[in-house]
Amino acid sequence: MKNQPVCPKCNSTQVIPEVQVFDQGQYSDTHLKVALHEKPDAWLFKGTHLGVLKAWICGTCGYTELYLANPQELYAAYQAAISKD
Repeated sequence: MKNQPVCPKCNSTQVIPEVQVFDQGQYSDTHLKVALHEKPDAWLFKGTHLGVLKAWICGTCGYTELYLANPQELYAAYQAAISKD
């Protein structure tokens, strides 16, 4: 849906782009995030990289896709992590 604003499930063009997704945990007002660690086995200074998720939602059937706002940064961190193995 991100590159073609057409729902892959129902072919609707009623797509709502880049909707903020929030963590609804107690006392939390943050966006839903993913975390990738360059050094996952480290006790401290894991080299954590965070990515904010955005949703693309079909206004007809409700189908939703999540996309990462900074995929290149997380992929670079992933490459750094696996090169250390």
